[in-house]
Amino acid sequence: MNYDFETVINRGGTLSLKWDATHQGEGLSPVIPLWVADMDFAVVPAVSEALRARAAHPVYGYTTPPGAYFKAVRAWHSHRYGRKIEPEHLLLTPTVLHAMSMALRTFTSPGDPILNMPPVYFPFFRMVALHDRASVEVPLQREGTRWSLEAKALETRLTEAFRAGTPVKALLLSNPQNPTGRVWSRDELGFLAALANAFDLMVLSDEIHADLIAPGKTHVSVYDLPELASRSVIFAGPNKTFNLAGLAISHVLVRDPVLRSKLKRTIEGDFFEQPNLMAMTAAVAAYENGGPWLDELMMVIQANLATLRVFLESWGLEACPLEATYLAWVDFSPVIGRLGFTDDRGLARYLEETGRVKMTPGSMFRTGGENHLRINLATPNLLLVTGLSRLDGALKARQTQP
Repeated sequence: MNYDFETVINRGGTLSLKWDATHQGEGLSPVIPLWVADMDFAVVPAVSEALRARAAHPVYGYTTPPGAYFKAVRAWHSHRYGRKIEPEHLLLTPTVLHAMSMALRTFTSPGDPILNMPPVYFPFFRMVALHDRASVEVPLQREGTRWSLEAKALETRLTEAFRAGTPVKALLLSNPQNPTGRVWSRDELGFLAALANAFDLMVLSDEIHADLIAPGKTHVSVYDLPELASRSVIFAGPNKTFNLAGLAISHVLVRDPVLRSKLKRTIEGDFFEQPNLMAMTAAVAAYENGGPWLDELMMVIQANLATLRVFLESWGLEACPLEATYLAWVDFSPVIGRLGFTDDRGLARYLEETGRVKMTPGSMFRTGGENHLRINLATPNLLLVTGLSRLDGALKARQTQP
């Protein structure tokens, strides 16, 4: 390997949400965090070099429009995926969630029904609530460990809402899907496109994990669907791909000029005009130099997944197929029932406070997430093995309690 994915980096005391927002206690071992979706790996070396070079200049004034960033994004898609992105289709935004929030305000009104397909990234529900929209849920369908669209239920729910005079106005799509790790197929996205056109539905597609695709899988972007050009916005950025979450920067892709003009006005209304200097510096360096680093990263994730699967087998558990992301999705129902936990939250709390390993409880992702844990694999194998050892020890200790 050309890059270091093995060194354990001390992130404590660095304002790290992942490491510092864990259960503390005098005399207790630090918690090993396998929860929130950022990586414990050093970034692409070129990113650090670019940031050091820019920081060496002692003036950090207003920035110009993000031409270099857009050029890097377009080149990344062209070289890596053969995808041509027209320059006028790009708009700069602070973060994907901020961008989705602005789009929800732009294209829907208070009280409008907004569709989610849980289990799904939980801020989607918070966004709907904070903007006084009405949440409509059509859960995904589970078949063994694989999750898919509930086609009949989707069509029925949209039809019922339309006939009742309260049509659903937008779909918040996680593509690839977080937390289940699904890569939606062209047929599945085509089905959603047909529903969107039939029911006048905006598709707001969160594609922040689009570069984190398992070998043998291909991500289909909503941008690739011409039938959705007039009713879709795609949200993406370098944060998940290159572990730049602390440097807020993202972009949206909008083919339709009318939609783009409306969203641009909202962005301007939020007075986001000058991007963060360091974020732009890091992002351009990552897109220009990060391809080989990303390729090695995905091999590391597959190796860590294999480590996890060996552990899960010892407890009679199985992870969902990990088609994308670095987040394993595991049903712990057998363990929860056998060891007397109330639910996944109770299990997660016990593991953090007693076992000293933290994972994300699945019920945070709403319907279908019950009794699951989401496990972050983007960490050095030594840390993962130590965390799983703690998990094993905590479960065995619980097993022996009277």
